[in-house]
Amino acid sequence: MKRCRRCGEEKAAAAFPANRRMRDGLGSWCRVCAAWAVRRWRDRNPEKVAAYNLSRRAVPVFWSEADRLGLLEQAQRARERSERFEREGDRPAPPGADR
Repeated sequence: MKRCRRCGEEKAAAAFPANRRMRDGLGSWCRVCAAWAVRRWRDRNPEKVAAYNLSRRAVPVFWSEADRLGLLEQAQRARERSERFEREGDRPAPPGADR
């Protein structure tokens, strides 16, 4: 049994994450408290989370910056069309439908 330093509850060793730096090999906060702290930080720092997620996204090395920006602009236009459809309720005709 070990006491969580955050919530103060006595819990089984399995309720604590591994941490080699600690003398007993377990973290000082239980898994529930640690998850709460991470969730709270992510909620308070959405711009840092977004920047991290963007930096981790797989982008082929051969793409130029212009190509990547072009795809971002294309995605933005698609979102705008979708939002316009949601507002106006009239979906644009697919290409070649007027034939």
